[in-house]
Amino acid sequence: MNEAPWKWWAGSNEEHFTIGPCDTREEALAEAEGEGWWVIHLTEAKQDPIDFSEMIDGRDIFERWLEDDEQLYTEDGDCCVSVSDGLLADLDEMLKMAVRHWQAKHGINQMRYYFSAQRNGETIHEDNDPENTEGTY
Repeated sequence: MNEAPWKWWAGSNEEHFTIGPCDTREEALAEAEGEGWWVIHLTEAKQDPIDFSEMIDGRDIFERWLEDDEQLYTEDGDCCVSVSDGLLADLDEMLKMAVRHWQAKHGINQMRYYFSAQRNGETIHEDNDPENTEGTY
């Protein structure tokens, strides 16, 4: 999966950035200034495509297989299947590879709704904001 590029976003609070993606900080700021907000929150962020293989845990899946099949246990309750850590790591990688292949085959490449990473956050207050303690624009 390809990583998304860094883009600039602006919002009236630190949780919802309604302006963006913009190529530059100045572009995001100019759009936000037209909104009439007392406070502008700027951030540089990216939204990577969803990679469903990140949600796979081969060890967890294997343990669920064992839990779901009573025929894998002796009368004493001992499991008759034993797998090394190396084999579990191999299962994990092979399952992830299969999910990546399935996702690519079917063109499932939506971007995340939330940011996958943020940097260069900044808060700017309007001159006549009564809570102006951090600067002006």
